Amino acid sequence: MKNFSYLSGGWAQFYTGRNFQGDMLTLVGPAEVQSMDRGTARQLKRDIDSVSVGPRATLQVSEHAMFRDRTVDFPANSREGGLMRKLGFGGRIEAMKLSCS
Repeated sequence: MKNFSYLSGGWAQFYTGRNFQGDMLTLVGPAEVQSMDRGTARQLKRDIDSVSVGPRATLQVSEHAMFRDRTVDFPANSREGGLMRKLGFGGRIEAMKLSCS
């Protein structure tokens, strides 16, 4: 079923470099990560610098675990080539939610 979500546009792609450069990770939704505090997730939150959201997805990211305090929303078909500027909290993402329609 996850392949169907990807084909139907329910995804977000995260890049390690600015302007969609570097290594890329695709998250197929719906998905929710309330805390990125272990192993690979800890490295991922430091390395994300740009994001692209699929045509049938919305992405919400938060500065703190469990979506406390400030969150930033990315609508369907959005692309942000410089997350540090957009997020305003140092580019560190502690929680994320990917919703699909």
